[in-house]
Amino acid sequence: MNGEAEPLLRFAEAKKVLGEIYTDLGKHVDELDEVYRGIVEPTGGGAGDSAECMVPDEQAAEIELFRESINTIMETFRRDNMKVVFFGRTSNGKSTTINAMLHAKILPQGMGHTTCCFLQVQGCNEDTGYLLLEDNPTRIPIDQLSKIGHALSSDNSGLPAMGQDSLLRVFYPKGRGETENRLLQNDVVILDSPGVDLSPEFDSWIDKHCLDADVFVLVLNAESTLTQAVSAV
Repeated sequence: MNGEAEPLLRFAEAKKVLGEIYTDLGKHVDELDEVYRGIVEPTGGGAGDSAECMVPDEQAAEIELFRESINTIMETFRRDNMKVVFFGRTSNGKSTTINAMLHAKILPQGMGHTTCCFLQVQGCNEDTGYLLLEDNPTRIPIDQLSKIGHALSSDNSGLPAMGQDSLLRVFYPKGRGETENRLLQNDVVILDSPGVDLSPEFDSWIDKHCLDADVFVLVLNAESTLTQAVSAV
């Protein structure tokens, strides 16, 4: 890999190398499958009798498990973006940290703010950002984000209701020249999550939105200690 490349480019190169490794593993699994199919024993004495595979069923079934595992991993490598998930307790500063990394106040933050759902920030080529719900292609003005994504907002009565396990996509301009956002330009997708102490169903929410993540970032308050909920995640 190129040692002079930027960190994000090195990540892309590493992902490509890992993809090639798992492609080779898939070929080896196919070869093993052919070997297993070739280990047979005739079931009768005649030349036209059928043959029975001598490989135990459990061992043969492992081939399909290997294939499924490799295909699942390869789907992650085929994505063009890098997905980073931020998690931690409520009001520990996840949204603030994300804004600092993006050098822009994109997500609502500050005292009294609590993220009510999963907020996924990704770049767009338009000059104006917008929001998209999971099940609705209608674009929502980005200035409504502070109301939709705020669990304690009193101004969102006329806006779509967001469940704690729902996903709201935030498309923010990648920018150009001096206004370029390097993370979004390099197709980094950032996912802000509700606090891990918000609901006992948080694990199922992680399965729903975060299984394809490349990186998990734990955000802690310096005055807090690791709770059982955080440690479990």
